[in-house]
Amino acid sequence: MGRISNLFALTFLAVLSFSCLSASHSSKTRQVSLPPPTGHNPVGTIEFELTDKSRTDALAPDPSTPRSFMVQIFYPTTRQKQTAKRAPYMQPAAAAFHEHYYNFPTHSLSSIQTNAYSSTPISLPDNTAHTIIFSPGFQYSRIFYTSLAEELASHGYIVLALDHTYDATAVQFPNGTITPSVFLNITNPPAQITPAQISVILAARTGDVNFTLTTLLGSDFLPQIPGLGSHIKRGGVAMYGHSLGGATAAEMARTDERVLGGLNMDGTFFGGVLEAGLDKPFFIMGAGSHDGVSDPSWATVWSRLRGWKRHVQLVSGEHMTYSDFPALIKLLGIGASFPEGYLETVYGTIDGVRAVVVERAYVVAFFDYLLRKRRSVVLDMPSRRYSEITFPLSI
Repeated sequence: MGRISNLFALTFLAVLSFSCLSASHSSKTRQVSLPPPTGHNPVGTIEFELTDKSRTDALAPDPSTPRSFMVQIFYPTTRQKQTAKRAPYMQPAAAAFHEHYYNFPTHSLSSIQTNAYSSTPISLPDNTAHTIIFSPGFQYSRIFYTSLAEELASHGYIVLALDHTYDATAVQFPNGTITPSVFLNITNPPAQITPAQISVILAARTGDVNFTLTTLLGSDFLPQIPGLGSHIKRGGVAMYGHSLGGATAAEMARTDERVLGGLNMDGTFFGGVLEAGLDKPFFIMGAGSHDGVSDPSWATVWSRLRGWKRHVQLVSGEHMTYSDFPALIKLLGIGASFPEGYLETVYGTIDGVRAVVVERAYVVAFFDYLLRKRRSVVLDMPSRRYSEITFPLSI
């Protein structure tokens, strides 16, 4: 139960910190843009619903319901005219739900501008692409990790970001309906989330990833983006995730031969990987005090990683640093609304925009190594350029 307590206490604390925001800032929102990606490619995006009729939804109030979930694709696109509109960070109904749930200022999330354009053509200079799957943290939407997905797409990758229905805080479907998490009412996650529930949640997540891969690799999908299916079929597939999404990435790497390796951003490991380990390349990115000493699952899995492996630590960060939230809080100018000490506890002391820069550098370097066989010195030793990163576990 100790590992479960660690993971869900951090998630609960993040949600609690948002609930303490002052309503007095509701009228002070302004439009802001996510930090621009650094790659050479403009970014396109599209979101869609997938329904797996072969699988009933164990998390749904009615367990006979077929499993449906949302997927958002980020991909390299053509250069757009200056008048082209960027995709919204979040659809209006979803934005209103999350603003209320987190007690964010009204219209703040709907005021955020992405760097991606909706449903534009795919464009790859070498006519090939590698696909990367993303799974978010427990009770968090894929949307709050958009900045990193845009970064990878700008470097020529196709990113499939999943929302796990009834797990994510809220999922908006194309018909406009909002499906909230079945865990919203828990008041003490460490005590109320059981190992059996973790198994059910993890199975739902890996099922979502498996069905997404089978659907997109099995046909020339999405006629809205001509050729996307053929591009996906040619490339290798990798996976990353934050928190419970990191555990999902490890399980997919263990159980699915299509997944060549993975990255866990500050997540406790669950599932069969604890016993079986991995023969594939795997990267662990920790934050703050959550490391191989405080989390026994890291030490266990580390000793059973038989392929290429690295562990780096963002010392000045914390668990939720691996999301858009730190940058959004800074860009929206709402940091002063939090009680004293909360931001440091949940996000660490690193500047929110600087955190994006550091995380992007290491994530892109890892996938360049895994999928393109490009070596980067930042994966092998500390860097003066990214002094916030240490290497606690030896190779």
